[in-house]
Amino acid sequence: MLETALFLPVLLTFLVGLIQVGFVINAYLVVINATREGARYGSHSFSYTLAQIASTTRTMAYPLTLDSSNATIIVTRVQTSTSGGTASITSYTSAYATGLNQTQASRLTQSEMLTRFSQGTQTNGTDEFIIVEFFYRNPLFIWKADIPMYSYSIMRVIGN
Repeated sequence: MLETALFLPVLLTFLVGLIQVGFVINAYLVVINATREGARYGSHSFSYTLAQIASTTRTMAYPLTLDSSNATIIVTRVQTSTSGGTASITSYTSAYATGLNQTQASRLTQSEMLTRFSQGTQTNGTDEFIIVEFFYRNPLFIWKADIPMYSYSIMRVIGN
């Protein structure tokens, strides 16, 4: 009986911690999937607005409770022009999802995007890319703390 009384709190603490880790991993997978699905949606047509793409991303994050205190979705449309193997950015516009935090800055700067788009560029012409960034602060139910999560996805627009 004494052994059970000593071991039970340790076992319960371990079990609750394991459950919390499962919830955190699930939330991160939802963030990754929502980001990818938002970028995929935006890559199918040039006519989708940034607000439509952000709304789709937010919808795909359904199991998570998103509000202005714990989430930011940034959608960026980048148009590039390549000539002689050198890429340049001709247009760079961003928009935030409505109803969420709109003060978080993008982690992907124009200069970083130019470096990424210049690597492996072989053909001349213009391209358009959709970048979806998702910042989320996952609340823990055991401690009064949040776990910050971040995911981004970049896809070339291939639609008409």
